[in-house]
Amino acid sequence: MSVMYMTSFMDLFPGNVWLGGIVISKKLGWSDGSNATYTNWATGRPNTLNAMDAVLMRIPNGEWYNENRFEQNPYICELPITRLPCCPTNWTYFEPVNKCLRILPNTNWWDNSRAACIYAGGDLTSIHSDDEEFIASVIALSSHTNYPITLNIGLNNANSNNTWGWSDGTLMDYVKWAPNNPNYPQGNHFGTLIVDPDPANNGWANVNDLNGYAICQTDSFC
Repeated sequence: MSVMYMTSFMDLFPGNVWLGGIVISKKLGWSDGSNATYTNWATGRPNTLNAMDAVLMRIPNGEWYNENRFEQNPYICELPITRLPCCPTNWTYFEPVNKCLRILPNTNWWDNSRAACIYAGGDLTSIHSDDEEFIASVIALSSHTNYPITLNIGLNNANSNNTWGWSDGTLMDYVKWAPNNPNYPQGNHFGTLIVDPDPANNGWANVNDLNGYAICQTDSFC
């Protein structure tokens, strides 16, 4: 949807409107999973590393500002054109990595989280690049309001030999440990993704087990 098209009917809105953008470390991601191939930032924006920021479009010029995502403003919704889906029902397609992702709440411990992902048709997500790390953080921010966010991912050291791997069997070809991780008190053999307002704290942590949410992934149809 172009800025010119959106601003053409903005007389309906007396002020500013939220778009679907989320800003992490001054990098833009879209909550619907599409590529961030276009921006219309105002001069000097984005101007913060705050992971709680979202994209606000100012009326009438259509310029974008990063603002606290908990501010109350009108918002614009977009419905996709009818087409064959890239993902099963209840999954979200993320075009930059050609993956389908899904958050499952209250899946309890890591083993239960993985079982829930498998039952849903996938596995706990594996992360192999900065882009995949960023998109996992975007989908986490899209479903949470409390910080820091911690979610079960497929990272594990199930053999207790300090060798880490992914539950889906893919290569361990990328590493993004959070500060002071990994550590091994009390057999912390399971991996979680941390998303914090301070990007310096973001990354992976190893825990004994986490009772919480899970990020699942499955192959796309596209």
